[in-house]
Amino acid sequence: MTAQTFWSLVAQDLKGRKRRKSNIAGMWWIAYAIAVALLVVATGPYVSLYGKPTFLNAFWSFTWALLFAAFGMGNGFITREWEIGTVGWWLTLPLPRRQLVLAKFLACLLRSALIFAVVYVIIALVGLCMMPVLEGSWNTAAVASFLITGLEWNALMLGLIPVAGAFGLLMGTVGRSTLRPALPLLWALAGGGWWAWFMVGGRAITIEQETDGGLHLVVTWAVLYPYVAGFILAGLMIALASYVFARHVEL
Repeated sequence: MTAQTFWSLVAQDLKGRKRRKSNIAGMWWIAYAIAVALLVVATGPYVSLYGKPTFLNAFWSFTWALLFAAFGMGNGFITREWEIGTVGWWLTLPLPRRQLVLAKFLACLLRSALIFAVVYVIIALVGLCMMPVLEGSWNTAAVASFLITGLEWNALMLGLIPVAGAFGLLMGTVGRSTLRPALPLLWALAGGGWWAWFMVGGRAITIEQETDGGLHLVVTWAVLYPYVAGFILAGLMIALASYVFARHVEL
């Protein structure tokens, strides 16, 4: 019964819960879609004159923004319980606080993976559509290099999703507790951790330019250290969020 309740919570968070109807969110999505379309149209003339295959591979760097989306989802999964008035019901479920938080963490990971897959397909389609502008026609080697580079880059970014999602859960939890004054300190620690990751991970991941102008990711074994540390840190943040829920949460 406990396992069934746990997976029901994961499914419910993935599905989403009903909020009051609002056109604001829809308008924001329309605005983002228009912005992306304008970006593609605006870069077309530039690419046709000065573009190289490296320009296409640079499209994959947009997935950095998905890390912030994972943080927002983790935070939103927590705060939504207060926004829709279900926090009392949620906390009275026959599950330990740790499992309640883990259910939201797992839902965040699964939804983030789905978003990454969708964004990968979108960027791949845009890149393939622009390739004839750059080279006059599709080139099998260039297409393979472009798609493989995207897979490698997305795999690296997915490795950071647990940290981003767990941090969002922790910030959402602390923000609804008596420990709210500690939020600036947590942001400062997060900034320091981000800088440390770049210092270590940035040296283990390099981008080299191939003879045809394409990009090639070179990843060394040293990259495992910041990623392993990130998974450990994510576990610690989940444990801390569970403790805050058990001791300091405000209903």
